[in-house]
Amino acid sequence: MRPRIERLLAAFACALAVAGGCYHTGDAGTGAPDSDADSDTDGDSDTDADSDTDGDSDSDSDVDTDTFTCDELPVYCCAQECPCASDDTVCMPTHFSGEDGKGECVVPAAEGECWITAECELGDFCAGAFVCGCDMDCSWEGTGVCATSAANCCDGDEDCADDYFCMELDDGPATCHGALQFPACWTDEECGSGACVGAEPCPCDAYCVGQPGHCDNWG
Repeated sequence: MRPRIERLLAAFACALAVAGGCYHTGDAGTGAPDSDADSDTDGDSDTDADSDTDGDSDSDSDVDTDTFTCDELPVYCCAQECPCASDDTVCMPTHFSGEDGKGECVVPAAEGECWITAECELGDFCAGAFVCGCDMDCSWEGTGVCATSAANCCDGDEDCADDYFCMELDDGPATCHGALQFPACWTDEECGSGACVGAEPCPCDAYCVGQPGHCDNWG
Protein backbone atom coordinates (compact mmCIF):
# COMPACT_ATOMS: atom_id res chain seq x y z
CA MET A 1 0.00 0.00 0.00
CA ARG A 2 2.86 2.32 0.86
CA PRO A 3 4.50 2.09 -2.53
CA ARG A 4 1.26 3.04 -4.23
CA ILE A 5 0.98 6.14 -2.03
CA GLU A 6 4.54 7.11 -2.90
CA ARG A 7 3.79 6.83 -6.64
CA LEU A 8 0.71 9.03 -6.23
CA LEU A 9 2.75 11.64 -4.37
CA ALA A 10 5.37 11.59 -7.09
CA ALA A 11 2.73 12.06 -9.77
CA PHE A 12 1.24 14.97 -7.82
CA ALA A 13 4.67 16.57 -7.52
CA CYS A 14 5.11 16.24 -11.26
CA ALA A 15 1.88 18.02 -11.88
CA LEU A 16 3.11 20.96 -9.85
CA ALA A 17 6.47 21.09 -11.62
CA VAL A 18 7.36 23.86 -14.05
CA ALA A 19 6.22 23.52 -17.64
CA GLY A 20 8.21 21.06 -19.60
CA GLY A 21 7.09 17.94 -17.72
CA CYS A 22 9.02 15.40 -15.74
CA TYR A 23 11.86 13.45 -17.32
CA HIS A 24 13.21 10.38 -15.75
CA THR A 25 16.87 9.70 -16.23
CA GLY A 26 17.07 6.18 -17.39
CA ASP A 27 14.01 6.38 -19.67
CA ALA A 28 15.67 5.83 -23.04
CA GLY A 29 14.51 8.25 -25.70
CA THR A 30 12.67 10.46 -23.24
CA GLY A 31 15.56 12.57 -22.01
CA ALA A 32 15.75 16.30 -22.65
CA PRO A 33 16.12 17.02 -26.36
CA ASP A 34 19.73 17.59 -27.46
CA SER A 35 19.77 21.20 -28.47
CA ASP A 36 23.52 21.88 -28.40
CA ALA A 37 23.41 21.77 -32.24
CA ASP A 38 27.05 20.83 -32.46
CA SER A 39 27.10 21.06 -36.21
CA ASP A 40 30.35 22.73 -37.24
CA THR A 41 29.28 26.18 -38.39
CA ASP A 42 32.65 27.88 -38.00
CA GLY A 43 32.76 28.13 -41.78
CA ASP A 44 36.33 26.94 -41.81
CA SER A 45 36.17 25.63 -45.32
CA ASP A 46 39.68 25.95 -46.74
CA THR A 47 39.40 28.78 -49.24
CA ASP A 48 43.02 29.93 -49.19
CA ALA A 49 43.16 28.90 -52.86
CA ASP A 50 46.87 28.30 -52.75
CA SER A 51 47.10 27.66 -56.43
CA ASP A 52 50.35 29.11 -57.76
CA THR A 53 49.32 32.16 -59.73
CA ASP A 54 52.65 33.94 -59.69
CA GLY A 55 52.93 33.23 -63.39
CA ASP A 56 56.44 31.90 -62.96
CA SER A 57 56.39 29.62 -65.97
CA ASP A 58 59.94 28.50 -66.74
CA SER A 59 60.94 29.75 -70.13
CA ASP A 60 64.65 29.60 -69.29
CA SER A 61 65.77 29.85 -72.86
CA ASP A 62 67.61 33.13 -72.25
CA VAL A 63 65.91 34.41 -75.40
CA ASP A 64 63.81 37.53 -75.00
CA THR A 65 60.62 36.17 -76.52
CA ASP A 66 58.77 39.29 -75.35
CA THR A 67 60.18 41.04 -78.43
CA PHE A 68 59.08 38.48 -81.03
CA THR A 69 57.29 35.20 -81.57
CA CYS A 70 58.37 32.34 -83.82
CA ASP A 71 55.57 33.12 -86.28
CA GLU A 72 56.89 36.66 -86.70
CA LEU A 73 60.39 35.60 -87.75
CA PRO A 74 61.28 35.67 -91.46
CA VAL A 75 61.78 32.23 -92.99
CA TYR A 76 65.59 32.63 -92.98
CA CYS A 77 65.71 33.57 -89.28
CA CYS A 78 65.55 31.41 -86.18
CA ALA A 79 66.08 31.34 -82.42
CA GLN A 80 66.81 28.73 -79.78
CA GLU A 81 63.08 28.09 -79.43
CA CYS A 82 62.33 28.67 -83.11
CA PRO A 83 64.05 26.09 -85.38
CA CYS A 84 64.66 26.68 -89.07
CA ALA A 85 61.75 25.88 -91.34
CA SER A 86 63.94 23.92 -93.76
CA ASP A 87 65.66 20.67 -92.81
CA ASP A 88 68.53 21.65 -95.11
CA THR A 89 69.62 24.56 -92.91
CA VAL A 90 70.83 24.96 -89.33
CA CYS A 91 70.28 27.81 -86.88
CA MET A 92 73.51 29.74 -86.29
CA PRO A 93 73.92 32.63 -83.85
CA THR A 94 75.09 35.96 -85.24
CA HIS A 95 77.15 38.80 -83.84
CA PHE A 96 73.86 40.35 -82.66
CA SER A 97 72.28 37.26 -81.10
CA GLY A 98 73.46 38.22 -77.62
CA GLU A 99 71.14 41.21 -77.75
CA ASP A 100 68.14 40.24 -79.89
CA GLY A 101 68.12 36.44 -79.37
CA LYS A 102 67.80 35.77 -83.11
CA GLY A 103 69.94 33.56 -85.31
CA GLU A 104 70.11 32.91 -89.04
CA CYS A 105 69.35 29.74 -90.96
CA VAL A 106 72.43 28.74 -92.98
CA VAL A 107 73.59 25.72 -94.93
CA PRO A 108 75.85 23.55 -92.72
CA ALA A 109 79.57 24.21 -93.10
CA ALA A 110 81.50 21.96 -95.45
CA GLU A 111 84.13 19.59 -94.12
CA GLY A 112 87.16 21.54 -92.88
CA GLU A 113 85.13 24.72 -92.47
CA CYS A 114 83.08 26.18 -89.64
CA TRP A 115 80.47 28.74 -88.79
CA ILE A 116 81.15 29.00 -85.07
CA THR A 117 83.91 28.06 -82.63
CA ALA A 118 81.79 25.28 -81.13
CA GLU A 119 82.43 23.33 -84.35
CA CYS A 120 86.21 23.36 -83.75
CA GLU A 121 88.51 21.22 -81.63
CA LEU A 122 89.51 22.16 -78.09
CA GLY A 123 91.85 25.16 -78.14
CA ASP A 124 90.83 26.32 -81.62
CA PHE A 125 88.44 28.99 -82.81
CA CYS A 126 86.54 29.54 -86.03
CA ALA A 127 88.64 32.12 -87.89
CA GLY A 128 87.14 34.25 -90.62
CA ALA A 129 83.49 33.17 -90.36
CA PHE A 130 80.75 35.74 -90.41
CA VAL A 131 77.01 35.15 -90.05
CA CYS A 132 74.85 38.08 -91.09
CA GLY A 133 72.30 39.17 -88.53
CA CYS A 134 68.62 38.31 -88.95
CA ASP A 135 66.72 41.13 -90.75
CA MET A 136 70.03 42.78 -91.71
CA ASP A 137 71.61 43.50 -95.08
CA CYS A 138 75.19 42.24 -95.30
CA SER A 139 77.59 42.54 -98.19
CA TRP A 140 79.14 39.19 -97.32
CA GLU A 141 78.82 36.21 -95.05
CA GLY A 142 80.64 32.92 -95.10
CA THR A 143 82.30 30.11 -93.25
CA GLY A 144 85.77 30.13 -91.71
CA VAL A 145 88.38 27.57 -90.73
CA CYS A 146 89.47 26.35 -87.33
CA ALA A 147 92.75 27.81 -86.06
CA THR A 148 94.61 27.90 -82.77
CA SER A 149 93.03 30.46 -80.48
CA ALA A 150 96.25 31.79 -78.89
CA ALA A 151 99.39 32.67 -80.81
CA ASN A 152 102.46 34.93 -80.52
CA CYS A 153 103.35 37.75 -78.16
CA CYS A 154 102.40 41.24 -79.31
CA ASP A 155 102.58 44.94 -78.54
CA GLY A 156 99.55 45.81 -80.67
CA ASP A 157 97.07 44.40 -83.17
CA GLU A 158 99.54 45.03 -85.99
CA ASP A 159 101.69 42.26 -84.56
CA CYS A 160 98.90 39.72 -85.01
CA ALA A 161 97.74 37.86 -88.11
CA ASP A 162 94.35 38.36 -89.71
CA ASP A 163 91.45 37.28 -87.49
CA TYR A 164 93.56 37.86 -84.35
CA PHE A 165 93.92 40.79 -81.98
CA CYS A 166 96.43 41.68 -79.27
CA MET A 167 94.95 40.78 -75.89
CA GLU A 168 96.26 42.33 -72.68
CA LEU A 169 96.62 39.69 -69.95
CA ASP A 170 96.82 40.02 -66.18
CA ASP A 171 99.11 37.02 -65.74
CA GLY A 172 101.47 37.31 -68.68
CA PRO A 173 102.57 39.36 -71.67
CA ALA A 174 100.07 40.59 -74.25
CA THR A 175 99.30 37.76 -76.65
CA CYS A 176 97.54 37.46 -80.00
CA HIS A 177 94.19 35.70 -79.52
CA GLY A 178 91.46 34.81 -81.96
CA ALA A 179 88.83 37.44 -82.75
CA LEU A 180 85.72 35.49 -81.80
CA GLN A 181 82.16 35.66 -83.01
CA PHE A 182 79.24 35.20 -80.63
CA PRO A 183 78.61 32.93 -78.77
CA ALA A 184 82.35 32.26 -78.37
CA CYS A 185 83.95 34.78 -76.04
CA TRP A 186 86.95 35.88 -74.02
CA THR A 187 85.15 38.39 -71.80
CA ASP A 188 81.62 39.19 -70.60
CA GLU A 189 81.58 42.30 -72.80
CA GLU A 190 81.33 40.05 -75.86
CA CYS A 191 78.12 38.41 -74.62
CA GLY A 192 75.59 41.22 -74.72
CA SER A 193 73.18 40.50 -71.87
CA GLY A 194 74.96 37.27 -70.89
CA ALA A 195 78.20 36.22 -69.25
CA CYS A 196 81.29 34.51 -70.68
CA VAL A 197 81.82 31.08 -69.17
CA GLY A 198 84.94 28.92 -69.40
CA ALA A 199 87.32 31.27 -71.23
CA GLU A 200 91.02 30.47 -70.68
CA PRO A 201 93.42 32.82 -72.48
CA CYS A 202 96.97 31.52 -72.86
CA PRO A 203 100.02 33.80 -72.47
CA CYS A 204 102.57 33.43 -75.24
CA ASP A 205 105.36 32.65 -72.73
CA ALA A 206 103.47 29.78 -71.08
CA TYR A 207 102.97 26.16 -72.01
CA CYS A 208 99.17 26.05 -72.32
CA VAL A 209 96.28 25.90 -74.75
CA GLY A 210 94.03 28.91 -75.12
CA GLN A 211 90.38 28.01 -74.76
CA PRO A 212 87.57 30.37 -75.83
CA GLY A 213 84.60 30.57 -73.51
CA HIS A 214 80.91 30.40 -74.32
CA CYS A 215 78.24 33.04 -73.74
CA ASP A 216 75.63 31.64 -71.38
CA ASN A 217 72.75 33.36 -73.18
CA TRP A 218 72.92 31.07 -76.21
CA GLY A 219 72.79 27.30 -76.24
